[in-house]
Amino acid sequence: MKSSCEKSAQDEMATSIGSHNELAGARDIGVKYSGPAAAGFLWARKLRDEPNLANLCDKWAYISASEWQSLLISQPHFAEKCDKWSEFSCQEWACLLRQQPQLAIKCDKWKEFKGCDWWLLLEAQPRFADKCSWEKLRGSDWAALLFSQPQFADRCDKWDELNARCWAHLLPAQPQFANKCDRWDEFDIQDWVELLSRQPQFADKCNLWDAFDMFAWQSLLHEQPQFAERSELKKRLRECEEKSSQNMWNLNELEALCK
Repeated sequence: MKSSCEKSAQDEMATSIGSHNELAGARDIGVKYSGPAAAGFLWARKLRDEPNLANLCDKWAYISASEWQSLLISQPHFAEKCDKWSEFSCQEWACLLRQQPQLAIKCDKWKEFKGCDWWLLLEAQPRFADKCSWEKLRGSDWAALLFSQPQFADRCDKWDELNARCWAHLLPAQPQFANKCDRWDEFDIQDWVELLSRQPQFADKCNLWDAFDMFAWQSLLHEQPQFAERSELKKRLRECEEKSSQNMWNLNELEALCK
């Protein structure tokens, strides 16, 4: 038997849900949810911020798997209420276990994880490496994983699948893998600026110095002013300014870096 206080609070919550559902008609919520599903959606969102209202919720069964994932990331103690474990996608599992690894005992989809799911999980929770099907990781997955977890490098057999963008992303953080890179000639100006801004020791690998425009120089010199000595920089900056239709940069400021 509910007390008058509990009943009043639940009535107020129901009214809130109803008004939200009406307003959602022109929004994504109204397109995706209706009826009890909308109530489940709104309860999940409410409980993320106000878990103390849990005793008023009578719509647990209507909370979808995706909403459960979002709720459990912030409020894992509601796990005992969840009956949608089997409906979680692999990506939802990876995102949840990144934050709440103790819920791994509920996961029965390890064998279904794709490479992108594995790097997403392992970069935050390397403890699950013993469950990983390493052969599923592609070059881009390896670049993302090794960026933060370089200790798994001995597991990688896809070095040849890393493209120039993967290397430009990985090497600034993990320059020790440079001996594995065979894509130097494929780096574009943006790749070189990104890499040399953090790892200037690779300057001799760059074959695009003559192609650097004023914007590339400005970005690079901000981080590594010693490169101002390279190849008549002042002349290039003046040529770039003359060709540029938008005078966005102050040439004098750039030239000051050359002194």
